[in-house]
Amino acid sequence: MREEHYASLEERKFKSLEQSRQLPLKVDWKNRAAKPVKPSFLGRRKYVNVPLEELLPYIDWNPFFAVWQLRGKYPNRGYPRIFEDETVGAEAKRVFDDAQKMLKSIVDGRKLQANGVVAFYPANAVGDDIEVYTDDSRSQVKAVLCTLRQQELREEQSEYLAMSDFIAPKGSGVEDYIGLFAVTAGLGMDKLIASYEEKNDDYGKIMAQALADRLAEAFAEKLHLDVRIKEWGYCPSEGLSPEDLIKVKYEGIRPAPGYPSQPDHTEKKVMWELLSADGNFSSSLHSFFPSLPPSLLISLPSHPGSSSSLPRPLVRSPPPNPALTLTSSCRACRHHPHRVARHVAGCFCLRPLLRQPREQVLRRRQDLQGPGRGLRCS
Repeated sequence: MREEHYASLEERKFKSLEQSRQLPLKVDWKNRAAKPVKPSFLGRRKYVNVPLEELLPYIDWNPFFAVWQLRGKYPNRGYPRIFEDETVGAEAKRVFDDAQKMLKSIVDGRKLQANGVVAFYPANAVGDDIEVYTDDSRSQVKAVLCTLRQQELREEQSEYLAMSDFIAPKGSGVEDYIGLFAVTAGLGMDKLIASYEEKNDDYGKIMAQALADRLAEAFAEKLHLDVRIKEWGYCPSEGLSPEDLIKVKYEGIRPAPGYPSQPDHTEKKVMWELLSADGNFSSSLHSFFPSLPPSLLISLPSHPGSSSSLPRPLVRSPPPNPALTLTSSCRACRHHPHRVARHVAGCFCLRPLLRQPREQVLRRRQDLQGPGRGLRCS
């Protein structure tokens, strides 16, 4: 399968890494009218046992039907119009009604717990990397987030982007910031799953897992909303409905490791340490970077910055391409991002032109061993 996939890539052409670096996103940081907004706090803040009922309005039900392989035909593909589809409508409604009953039981019985942590730090870009500083003096580098730059040659493409392009460069004199968060709605999942396994109820088990995923995504949506209007406060009068949020009508982005804008899962370790996630909500990160408990999401919410200068089609991302992370250079990248980090679906990412060439992977692995880079966190 791997050989067949790489054979399909033979006709694709790529710029060298150095050529791509000569064509970054062009932003006049010094003369921009809108300066980066300083968050309301720096450091970490915990969210413990968030009421599940507060998350319900933010649930996106479309991925739920994908779990059951229920897909309507146009114009009845999405929720709630899928119920009108001649082929799958009746079954979709039955599964949805079952989900509502179980969701009510989970919420009323407090069978799952939603915890999270968000953090803001001063940050500036240095080439393809993002330096994260201990405090606003910016005298001590706390960690470095390594990003990957686009290289695939496309017609009429004049800029080859990396996530570091959306952070003010260190030499610009502009003080910028970066946000990180991790949320879960999977605490208590082991006990809930065991209750269905004891009854050999596979349907109930899959349903519970699907609902926990939806709650985790809803938590991410709500927390990102709180970040924009209050915690970071760069859109204090946003006023969007939950439906608008699901349609990504807000400003700012929240890219996540494992998806096209950042296919390298090893960046999770840096984010994990910056968030102190182990101590904040009883979570852990496996050696090849899936996260526990289930239904856990890790992401980088960012201010609008220069992303507003991008045409909308360039900023949306379809489902991930497993080829983005298949490489013998990094064990963490052998896993399809939808399986390892399946709870980051819907994150606001750059267009999926990123490929992870071996030279970038090897450079990043070498960089991680150097002083003041990669996995070095105080």
